[in-house]
Amino acid sequence: MADDLGAQLTAGLGSGLGGSALELWPTISYGNPGNATVLNNLLHSPTASAQFIKDAVAIAHKQMLSGFNWDIETSGTDAAALHPFLDKFTKGDLLKNPCCEILK
Repeated sequence: MADDLGAQLTAGLGSGLGGSALELWPTISYGNPGNATVLNNLLHSPTASAQFIKDAVAIAHKQMLSGFNWDIETSGTDAAALHPFLDKFTKGDLLKNPCCEILK
């Protein structure tokens, strides 16, 4: 990924609807039908979860993202672990130094 991809997209695509600021909403997706092993490993590892969130926040700030759109489409996802993970994601460093919103 280009170090300035957000800036390149904004420059190339121009402004948003009615001249508003262009919004960049990347999708974080996991859709391996019937096999949620990798996702569940992330959800159950405090170290991996913390690093994932830290990396996502750093990328969001660096690329001037408007937010994230989560797309989780697989059976076998540990829903009991997914909700607390998303809570940590939305209440972590993004709110301490807001750059974007989270859609979930």
